[in-house]
Amino acid sequence: MSTEKKSNTMPDIKSNVVIIGRPNVGKSTLFNRLTKTRKAIVHFTEGTTRDRLITKIATSNVTYNLVDTPGYIYIPKSSETIASKSQGQIHQGLKSATIILFLLDIQTGLTNEDITIASLLRPMKEKVILVANKSDNSNYEMSKFDFLELGFGTPIAISAYHNIGISNLTNATYALLPKSNSKLINNPTPIKITLSGRPNTGKSMLLNSLINSERSIVSEVPGTTRDSIDTMLVTNNTSLQIVDTAGIRRRGKITKGIEKFSSMRSINNILSSHICILLLDSTEIATNQDMHIADYILSSSRGMIIAINKWDLATEIGISKDEIRKYVRSKFKFANFVPICFLSALKKTGISELIETIQLVYSQWNTTIENNLINDTLLESVYKTPPSTKRTKSLKIYTAEQDGICPPRFTIKVNDPELVHFSYHRHLENDFRRFLGFTHCPIKLNFKPKV
Repeated sequence: MSTEKKSNTMPDIKSNVVIIGRPNVGKSTLFNRLTKTRKAIVHFTEGTTRDRLITKIATSNVTYNLVDTPGYIYIPKSSETIASKSQGQIHQGLKSATIILFLLDIQTGLTNEDITIASLLRPMKEKVILVANKSDNSNYEMSKFDFLELGFGTPIAISAYHNIGISNLTNATYALLPKSNSKLINNPTPIKITLSGRPNTGKSMLLNSLINSERSIVSEVPGTTRDSIDTMLVTNNTSLQIVDTAGIRRRGKITKGIEKFSSMRSINNILSSHICILLLDSTEIATNQDMHIADYILSSSRGMIIAINKWDLATEIGISKDEIRKYVRSKFKFANFVPICFLSALKKTGISELIETIQLVYSQWNTTIENNLINDTLLESVYKTPPSTKRTKSLKIYTAEQDGICPPRFTIKVNDPELVHFSYHRHLENDFRRFLGFTHCPIKLNFKPKV
C-alpha cells in the first residue's frame, strides 16, 4: 500500500499559523474566535488543551492552517507524564510554523513563564507576532508596552473573548502569509472518518499508526484525549480526514465540565462524519457501552466499521477471529451488516485491511442505483415474500425510487404506509441491501402513499 502522509487538514496547504503561550492566556478562545467555531474546549482548568488542534482558514487572498497548542510549561525531558507529551505537541507545531502568535495575558503582565517561552522562540524571531490578550478595555492599552523587553516589538492588544482588536491581528497575520492561488487548490472532498469508542480502546494510537506520526497523545490514563483531533491522510488516491475523539463513557459516569464538553464534541463528530470506526478492546469485547455507541452511530445513518483493536494479544487471550466474529454478531444483532476488522494499533498490523474496508463502505454509502434495477429488486422481493393478507385492508406495493445518498435513501409507494409492518420493512431493507450492493452500509426506506 502506497501512503502519502500529511500532517494538516488539507494536503496542499503549506502555511501554518501556530498559537503558543503559557496556560490560561486565552489560546483556545482566540482559536475559536479566528475559526468562528467552538472546536476548542475553553475551561479555567489549567492544561485543558492537550493535543494540537488544526483548522483550515481560507479567504480570497490567503489559505492557512490555524494551530492551537497546549499551554507551555517547563517539564524535564525525562518525564513521561501526559503533561510532558503535551509539551511534545507544542514542539511539533513549532517545527512546521510559518507564523507564531505568541499570546500573553495583559492583565497579569510579564511572567517568568513568558520569558522562558520568549527564549524558546528567539531563534524564530522573524516568524513571531506578539499578542497581548485580555485587553478588555482602553485602561489596559498602555500595559502592552511592558512586553517590549521580550524583544519581539510592540504587541498587538486584543480581547479574544470580546472580539476587540481581532481585525488588527488578522491584518498583521495575512501580511506575512504567502498569497494563495485558488486555481492551484483542487482537492476532492475527503472521506471524514471518526474514531469512536469507550475510553482507552486505542483510538489515539490508531490515529498515530494510520499517519505514522505522534499526532495524538497516547497514555494508559482513560480520558487522555479531550478535544477532537483531525488529521489528513492521502492513501491509494483517496483523501481521508481522520478525527480522533474523546472516549464516550456511560451518561451516568460523565462528570461535569471538561469531560462533558469532550463527550458532546465526540457525539457531534459522529453526526458530521461519513464513516465511524467503532474501536473495541479485544480484552473486553462488546460491553453495554459499546453497543450503546454502535446504536447511536447507526441511528445517525453513518457508515460503520467495527475494529477489534489490540489483536496482538490474541494468543494471550486464547480466542480466534471466528469466535470473536460470532460473539460480536450475537451482541450486535442490529448491526449484522457492519464489517469487522482486526488490527493492532500498537504493532501497526491490519491497517491496510482497515483502509480498504473504509473505501468499500464509503463507495456503497455514496452509491446511486438505476430505477429499473430498484424496481426489479422490489418486484422480486414482494413476489417471493408477499405482505400479510390477514388484515381487513391489505398492503399493496407499487414502485420504488432512490432519492438520496449518504446514506442511500429509497421511497417506496404503497396504498397505505400505516399497513407496513416493521418486520416487512426489515425484509425489504435486507433484500435491498443484499441485491443492490449495500452489503456493508446502512440504507433508509421511506413509505409514502401513491398519489
